[in-house]
Amino acid sequence: MDLEKIGETVGVAIEAILGQEVFNEYAVDIDFDRHLISFRNRKAFSPPLTATRVPLDAMLGNRVLPIRVEGRLSVPVIFDLGNGSALDLFPSYWEPQQLLRDRQCENSETGGAGGKQPVHKCVFQSVSIGGTVVKDVVANLTSPGATTENSEMIKGNVGVGILSRFRVITDYADNALYLIAH
Repeated sequence: MDLEKIGETVGVAIEAILGQEVFNEYAVDIDFDRHLISFRNRKAFSPPLTATRVPLDAMLGNRVLPIRVEGRLSVPVIFDLGNGSALDLFPSYWEPQQLLRDRQCENSETGGAGGKQPVHKCVFQSVSIGGTVVKDVVANLTSPGATTENSEMIKGNVGVGILSRFRVITDYADNALYLIAH
């Protein structure tokens, strides 16, 4: 994969991608506030007592977790540490929910491995992840046909814009994500 081209698209140089193989083998502890990442032997790993366990299931080659948008029913979204946005919502979710109705949004673009794609950028009053409510979340509503994920099963993609509000610990072998709010 041409990381230089992706870096140009998103406006940040990308030196490497930490692959799924590492996440399968270790409990990966990411402390965004302290700019630290640790790899723990998962057989000896115990989550901190203050952590909230969130299911992190395998689905269609991705890891997904449940979120709630503005109190609506829980939906599965991709756990994506490579997404610098807070949240992308796919047409299979936002169109039936009529999330553009009575909401001010702006037309914009987002970029990644697939290049730049058009989106509606909207603010949502709340997104709940692991029982923690995150307020005033800017989300990208991806255009039909412009998303890399067209599944009816997966409804979006949660990225670093939300995940960085937590210390994040993954344990893929146990299908678990542990969150500690900052």
